Amino acid sequence: MGTKKRIRPWMIVLTVLVVTGGIVAWKMVGGLITYKDKVARLEIGTIDLTKVPDGTWPGSCDLDLVNVKLEIVVKDHRIEEIHLLEHKNGKGVPAEDLLPKIVETQQVDLDVVSGATASSKAILRAVEDAAQKASA
Repeated sequence: MGTKKRIRPWMIVLTVLVVTGGIVAWKMVGGLITYKDKVARLEIGTIDLTKVPDGTWPGSCDLDLVNVKLEIVVKDHRIEEIHLLEHKNGKGVPAEDLLPKIVETQQVDLDVVSGATASSKAILRAVEDAAQKASA
């Protein structure tokens, strides 16, 4: 009499869960590497406010895990105000301290906030984006 091994239903379920968990973990690690690379490669240029007319200009920067939408208010070729409309972040709230510094210095070539690098770069890039859109 031959013995047949029966595959128990719980073994199938367990196998499916392990394989699915592995795939999800692989994608998360790959996404994190892509995100970190995206942040590292993001360059912040300079802004030429002499080409920016008066008005309110939208700018944004999307780095997947960090997303910034804002408006700059320009008068007489100076940034008078920056309205932060959206800032999706992890621990990047301290980067919002850059907003008054941008208004004060009239530039985006500033040091990032330690511990909030991605948010800092996203805010600076969003202001640069707004100025570029306005001067186009």
